[in-house]
Amino acid sequence: MGAIPVGCLPFHRFLFGGVFAWCNFMMNKIAEDFNTKLQKALIGYEVEECFKGAKFVYVDMYGSIMDLINHPKAYVSEDFNTKLQKALIGYEVEESFKGAKFVYVDMYGSIMDLINHPKAYGFTEAKRSCCCMVTSIIPCRNPDEYVFYDFAHPTMKAYEVISKPLIYQMRKGLA
Repeated sequence: MGAIPVGCLPFHRFLFGGVFAWCNFMMNKIAEDFNTKLQKALIGYEVEECFKGAKFVYVDMYGSIMDLINHPKAYVSEDFNTKLQKALIGYEVEESFKGAKFVYVDMYGSIMDLINHPKAYGFTEAKRSCCCMVTSIIPCRNPDEYVFYDFAHPTMKAYEVISKPLIYQMRKGLA
């Protein structure tokens, strides 16, 4: 899997230009160069020689995420997740990966449920994060009351809440 456009992560955008900054193109250039070298290495003789019988596939995460950033309306999560779910139970996936099992796990729905009904799960704050925002880098005293720990990651309590239904979905799908 290739590197993502790290210059577009909120941390880099804020660090190199403030809250409303666009992607840091210098950091993205480093990621692009890495991806080019990785692609070349994966089709090189040394890789095949070291890992006999292995099959390597390059996944372009950089291009995918940049497309998402530049065309967000094309990736409305609910619509994308519905298409993904249908694709995973399609004939082509089973035919392409014989013996493998694929399970769709609804992370989007689980997180949205916490955001839309925080009190039902014992949270008092679902819109702001506990730590590491523009206004403060000091963590809050009560992270168990927050759905998000920082600008992108749920708190440990949020993961505990959603893990049970997600594990159930995985077990059901693998049964």
